[in-house]
Amino acid sequence: MLHFPGIEKRTAFKQALDEKLSGEDFDFGGVWFPDEISFKSFQFATDANFRFAFFCSRTSFDSAQFKAESDFRDTIFNEEADFQEVTFGGFAYFTRAVFGANASFKASMFATRAFFTNAKFLARSDFTFASFMERAYFQQTSFLAKAYFTYTSFQSYVLFSGNPQTQTIGDEASFDFQFARLERPERVSFHTITLSPHWFINVDTRMWTSITSIGIGGRVDLPSSVNPRPANFPSCIATLQ
Repeated sequence: MLHFPGIEKRTAFKQALDEKLSGEDFDFGGVWFPDEISFKSFQFATDANFRFAFFCSRTSFDSAQFKAESDFRDTIFNEEADFQEVTFGGFAYFTRAVFGANASFKASMFATRAFFTNAKFLARSDFTFASFMERAYFQQTSFLAKAYFTYTSFQSYVLFSGNPQTQTIGDEASFDFQFARLERPERVSFHTITLSPHWFINVDTRMWTSITSIGIGGRVDLPSSVNPRPANFPSCIATLQ
């Protein structure tokens, strides 16, 4: 039921979902969510597994609290994903997650390590006022549109890295790090990424010692033959009819 609910099974799907949540069964690995879904202000008391889940419509975790580990590895968000003011109490995994529309992590708090390695942001991503209390990994993360890190607080190591074999920054992409707070600037690392100086207006970069293998002032263009969405990106309309 939860792994491939058709349109005609929406009522039964919602009932099954409510039963899992009330029973504090937070294993949603491989689940297809056919409609708009909201976990607003919900408290996940134990590990939450959304690995390989597919969200067809708008998804909201606004103000939710993950008391333990949250696993969104290989998860696909087809429409907008709202993680505003979310508290991630344990490790937060978004490794290889695909955000097909705008993704917001505004004012969210990552109490421990956050992994966005190989994640793909196909539209705008917003980490304004987010707080990373421990290490944040953006290794080989693809940004194909504007990425906001305005007033973002990095308390520990933060690593942004590209891949010399594949382009990770799209021709319409840019970063905004204005007023970002770097508690330990020497722990900030940009590796194999082409940067533009205006992305760092109002940021003190004098202590950065780990900016290696990058270009300054240039742009990285995706080849015209590259489709921003993966070839196997599912279609809700096609699969749920």
